Amino acid sequence: MSVSPLLKDFKRERLAEYDLYAMETVAMNEKKKMLIQVTPDPNHKSDAYLKLYNSFSKSKATKVARISLYSPTYVLHKHVERMAEKDDWFLTAKEKTDFIEFLKSHTKHEPLYTVWQKTILAYNKELDLFEEQTKENLLPNLKHPDFLPFNLPIPNYSYL
Repeated sequence: MSVSPLLKDFKRERLAEYDLYAMETVAMNEKKKMLIQVTPDPNHKSDAYLKLYNSFSKSKATKVARISLYSPTYVLHKHVERMAEKDDWFLTAKEKTDFIEFLKSHTKHEPLYTVWQKTILAYNKELDLFEEQTKENLLPNLKHPDFLPFNLPIPNYSYL
């Protein structure tokens, strides 16, 4: 049974639409009121970033920070989260400390990895580079240069 070209186009459009809004939750911390998600953005390929919400639940969050995975900088968008009624979040000194501690911590569900390592794994997975491949993608000689290196150091986010 063959699939009509019209149906193929419809499926392709739906997948593209899904990919635009797809994101993976990496970790949440109820005590620190933080949630990390990754959504590779085709408009920001050269600057991979994570989303940090000011709640352990995205639906309860009122603010979001988009933070580069390569440097201590915010990635600003003009209107994306405005539709979701989330304000831009610029972390205070205490929030930066909490964020760094959160990234260095291990999760209950996967104690082998820190939240930072899980962020890299999840980001690459969203781009179809799976765990074993990511764990082999190491600086200085990357096997997959279009993806995040597994041993990427945590930037000094106290400079955000």
